[in-house]
Amino acid sequence: MTAPYVVPGWVDLLVALDKAPPTDKESLGRICDAADMSLGNLQLGVSAIGELLVAASASPEEVDPGTLANAGWLLADLGRLTMLLGELAVDADHRRRLAGEGGP
Repeated sequence: MTAPYVVPGWVDLLVALDKAPPTDKESLGRICDAADMSLGNLQLGVSAIGELLVAASASPEEVDPGTLANAGWLLADLGRLTMLLGELAVDADHRRRLAGEGGP
């Protein structure tokens, strides 16, 4: 069994993009791919939280208002983070293209 690919944390991606040489196509491509994978994971997580909230609303048991507020703040922060990662992916892809990578 092979080890799963580990996606770098988003903070690592920000640092990596800042330090990547502007002509290092391979590094820029890895940063772009990792940012895209992180975006997908975050979007699936937000979707799962939404499904859990819908299920909780149908439950006869009460949900603590503080818990709902915390979930709301989490979703707000995740929304901002996905926007930041999207911008990072676009920037890395733009730099990769300028370095001559091309691609779709």
